[in-house]
Amino acid sequence: MSQIAQGPNVLIVNAESPYKTLADLLKAAKDIPQKLTFGSYGNGSSPHLAAALLSQRTGAVFTHIPYKGAAPAMNDLLGGQTSFMFDSLITSIQQLKAGKIRALAVTSAKRNPLIPGVPTFAEAGVQDFTMLAWYGIHAPGKTPADVIGKISREIAAFCSHPATMKQFADQGLDLVSSTPAEYARLVEAEDKKWGAIIKQANITVD
Repeated sequence: MSQIAQGPNVLIVNAESPYKTLADLLKAAKDIPQKLTFGSYGNGSSPHLAAALLSQRTGAVFTHIPYKGAAPAMNDLLGGQTSFMFDSLITSIQQLKAGKIRALAVTSAKRNPLIPGVPTFAEAGVQDFTMLAWYGIHAPGKTPADVIGKISREIAAFCSHPATMKQFADQGLDLVSSTPAEYARLVEAEDKKWGAIIKQANITVD
């Protein structure tokens, strides 16, 4: 029905990691394929797909360690059991502020104001690599068109309210409303993009 918000992911390493830049990490991965490990929330999760895309864009080969959720994946990154991981900015920002992890690159097309010193992937040397975590609101398929229209207008008003925008921005998210048609096109485009990446990487959920 409508998109409501979007925000970037970040590629993060432990604060004590020897990899200071994305180039450092990719060089190590190419020097010894599969040496570097990355944690994710599980097979087929967003962090897993992000690492698969990075591998496809750069030729670097990593070893995937799936976890049952974000917390155990982050715990092992903090403990040095894994080399890196992708995480949403909204869930990693407190660890970044505390200096426990280091962000090497952000997946948005532009730098994020919460972490202005962190380069985009393009700035860090990897082209054609953008990824946004997005959130939307859906309605049952038989919902009347006039009801859909009314809800869409309410969502647009919500997303344009300055105080609400600031509250979301403080968490690393941008409010983005859309018409039902625009949202349908977004879902279709995302399905096509990530479906191809999943197929190429031979990713399964088991």
